[in-house]
Amino acid sequence: YPEATWIGKDGKPAQEPWVCLNNPKGQEHNIEAFSQFVKSYDLDGVMLDDNYQLIDRPCYCDYCKNDFKKYCQSKGITYKDPCSINDADTDIKIVWEQYMISSTNTFCAKLKSICREKGIPLGGWVNGVMSSTVHNANRFDLVGGMIYEVPSYASRGPVSLLKEREFLNLLWGMDRLPSAMEAEVNEAICGGDRAVGFWLQFFGIDPNQTENWGLYTGKGGPNKWNNWFVEPGGLDAIATAFGN
Repeated sequence: YPEATWIGKDGKPAQEPWVCLNNPKGQEHNIEAFSQFVKSYDLDGVMLDDNYQLIDRPCYCDYCKNDFKKYCQSKGITYKDPCSINDADTDIKIVWEQYMISSTNTFCAKLKSICREKGIPLGGWVNGVMSSTVHNANRFDLVGGMIYEVPSYASRGPVSLLKEREFLNLLWGMDRLPSAMEAEVNEAICGGDRAVGFWLQFFGIDPNQTENWGLYTGKGGPNKWNNWFVEPGGLDAIATAFGN
């Protein structure tokens, strides 16, 4: 659906192939794909990746502009074309952000109803640690956080905001010392997380095996210093931590 590609602030289709979820065709395709997935498999639940949030990837297509205009009218606020909103427009910028959150909530509610029919929970990844936990708390049955750049016990912040909703903590697993990986699992559990996992990526083994490297991703080309690795002993450390 190239006609549903999200539009940048310059009025041109964005280079990344994301779909605008306000575009009827884009929403139709995503909801149909989601529905087929949920109904075709015996699932314990579904987690949306972090690209479902409009506030993280603002779209400036006609659908979004018209929808924003209706949102402003419902709030008794003078509309301004979002393409012309800058950092100096503090008040309307906040309204634009609130609109994107509201629009995302509307879309996620449709997915949540599909999950309800199957009797399973719907969750979503928070893009960062604290940035969008508050509005995600009411959007989902559970929330997952990607704790990459801060200590894993920082998840105590989101956990305190989610109330009865559970928090799943996804830790960074590449280029990490095994001892640190094991300690982070314990910190996350002590922080109140319901479940813990690691983000790992494998593309094969370092073919030369000239040094004591772990699993080679190949993501950075031939120069190994530009690549990610699971350090030797890393997988054993994860298994030990989960076993405890």
